[in-house]
Amino acid sequence: MKVLIDFSRGGLKEHGDSIGLIRALVLQHGHTLTNDLVKDSEKQNDLLPEDMYERLKKSIADANCVIVEGSVVSLSLGFVLTEAITLGKPVLFLVKHGSVNQRNRFVTSIKSPLLSYKSYKTDVGLKEIVEDFLTNCPMIKTRFNLVLPNQLNSYVMVRSLQAGTNKTDYINSLIEQDKKKHET
Repeated sequence: MKVLIDFSRGGLKEHGDSIGLIRALVLQHGHTLTNDLVKDSEKQNDLLPEDMYERLKKSIADANCVIVEGSVVSLSLGFVLTEAITLGKPVLFLVKHGSVNQRNRFVTSIKSPLLSYKSYKTDVGLKEIVEDFLTNCPMIKTRFNLVLPNQLNSYVMVRSLQAGTNKTDYINSLIEQDKKKHET
């Protein structure tokens, strides 16, 4: 699974250990990062702000899910959060218990099945939350209506029965095949 981890650069000093733990957990579970912002923050980056914006947009689009450590307020985190949800990406938004941002009204006002908002007190708690998200993230599904002409609906019904599956799984498999074809 491809994961984007984002955080406030201003909070890296105070919450760097937690952010590093999140990164380590993602990698330990065999996932890849769409943009290693932790490593990039360790070195000087001479990207222009426009380049950073485009790079972040691409990282969100490429990710299967997004993890945000949001203990320190940042406008860029709001952008990442809303962009990820708009693109249908599950988001785990984390805040350290007792941080100023713990009662983030912006995040808590978003009502989406794609958003998980969690507070953690310890590294052990953080580890449990992140591992649970990484385990359950692929199971988060988004519902939408697909309108087919009767002829196509009949075709999908027959083909799905022949494949021994339901229409949703049949259509999902066709989309996955098309996605793989275009990723190579």
